[in-house]
Amino acid sequence: LISLFSIIKICSLKSISLRKIN
Repeated sequence: LISLFSIIKICSLKSISLRKIN
Protein backbone atom coordinates (compact mmCIF):
# COMPACT_ATOMS: atom_id res chain seq x y z
CA LEU A 1 0.00 0.00 0.00
CA ILE A 2 2.79 2.42 0.92
CA SER A 3 4.69 1.69 -2.28
CA LEU A 4 1.55 2.22 -4.34
CA PHE A 5 1.00 5.58 -2.66
CA SER A 6 4.62 6.49 -3.39
CA ILE A 7 4.20 5.63 -7.08
CA ILE A 8 1.08 7.78 -7.33
CA LYS A 9 2.82 10.64 -5.55
CA ILE A 10 5.83 10.43 -7.88
CA CYS A 11 3.57 10.32 -10.93
CA SER A 12 1.69 13.41 -9.82
CA LEU A 13 4.97 15.22 -9.16
CA LYS A 14 6.20 14.32 -12.65
CA SER A 15 3.00 15.55 -14.27
CA ILE A 16 3.23 18.83 -12.32
CA SER A 17 6.84 19.35 -13.43
CA LEU A 18 5.85 18.59 -17.04
CA ARG A 19 3.09 21.21 -16.84
CA LYS A 20 5.55 23.75 -15.45
CA ILE A 21 8.03 23.06 -18.26
CA ASN A 22 5.33 23.40 -20.89
